[in-house]
Amino acid sequence: SVLPPVIHAMIHEDDTALDEDADKFLPILRRSSATEIWHKHGHFYSHLHDVWQMLCAWRQPREVCRLGLFHSAYSNSFVSMNLFDPDKPQGRQELIDLVGPDAEELVWKFCVINRQEMETHAISTMAIPPEGRDFAHIRTGERVHCSPAEIGMFLVETLADYQDQSFGWQSDLEQGKCQALWPGLYKPTLRMSKVAKLAQVARSHGQLKVVPPIFDGCTKLLSEEDELAARELYWSAACAAPEGKHDQLAADLLRA
Repeated sequence: SVLPPVIHAMIHEDDTALDEDADKFLPILRRSSATEIWHKHGHFYSHLHDVWQMLCAWRQPREVCRLGLFHSAYSNSFVSMNLFDPDKPQGRQELIDLVGPDAEELVWKFCVINRQEMETHAISTMAIPPEGRDFAHIRTGERVHCSPAEIGMFLVETLADYQDQSFGWQSDLEQGKCQALWPGLYKPTLRMSKVAKLAQVARSHGQLKVVPPIFDGCTKLLSEEDELAARELYWSAACAAPEGKHDQLAADLLRA
């Protein structure tokens, strides 16, 4: 069978097939401190590049894909990296020159709002207000308004962000196991229930131009109980010795 062009480009590391300007901005990102910063299971450049590729594979608009690649360029409420200075006009202009004004505006807003507040509100209400939302700038406190479409794009970026970087050690920390040692057992993380909810909110209220092809077009939810049961069934099958029970273990993996 013939691979879809976007998947062929990813496998063959043909970045310019994903974005014709990739040769302009990827070398700058590679030369930055992103390659020196540890991030979950690799360095930060690898994470940024993988989020970008995932968004490309989901056929997201160019500005959303570029948001994924530079989503921490100004630092944000989760990460302190600051590849460009968002508080100086020349700092923002540098990124505008690389990715264009539409993508840069998304990057700037994403980096100055409280991302946890955005996610928590989306999950608790399963909605985005039709008038959008005001956030307080995380450093200055000034009002930052985000439209429903912008929040929808931020949630789509967040879906790819979670899908790229999460694994079991993080779930242990989130459950209060503060002495959990990295990298742990590499047990799959418990993130799918949360991601499915964010995906449904983005589809229903985020005015998306393109709906990501996950969770049946972002229409299906997964309960925390079902996710935990599937994770435990998968883990028991993956860690078991296959001698004499190969067929049963394979069946358990398929069920998980």
